[in-house]
Amino acid sequence: MGIETTARAMQYILAPVVMISASALILNGMHGRYISLNNRLRDMSRERLKLVTTNAEEWTYKEERLHYIDSELPLILNHYIQVHQAIMVMYLAVMLYVINMFMIAIAYQTQSATIALTALVFFLIGTSTSLVALAINVREFWNSHKLTENEVKQALSQ
Repeated sequence: MGIETTARAMQYILAPVVMISASALILNGMHGRYISLNNRLRDMSRERLKLVTTNAEEWTYKEERLHYIDSELPLILNHYIQVHQAIMVMYLAVMLYVINMFMIAIAYQTQSATIALTALVFFLIGTSTSLVALAINVREFWNSHKLTENEVKQALSQ
């Protein structure tokens, strides 16, 4: 295989590389959100445990705070699970793109139309998988927005 042939093969492999880079950028944002939700869950769980194990005299609004934490924890956990799902689906897409890179290289080397078609299908499945991950993330963002909006309205009404 000559230099030109190798260069041409590498050009074909560039499309999945671009998709992997785009996925990595999106995953970076998702991980930030995931860590934030993780920290919030841990802090609220710790606070709940502290409220339950301390004397009532030490906390003026103990019952109100416990009620708030008990209602918030399941909601935050739901957001946490949604972000986790989006991250896992996006990693699956990246894995499909990496497999696709190898398939393109093999198809180019063997000049096999069947492998080339399979590589195209893998690329499209990877792209569809990325779209599913983004849809899960958008749904979580929308739910988070509505939850925050409702919390603020409730706080303003008191």
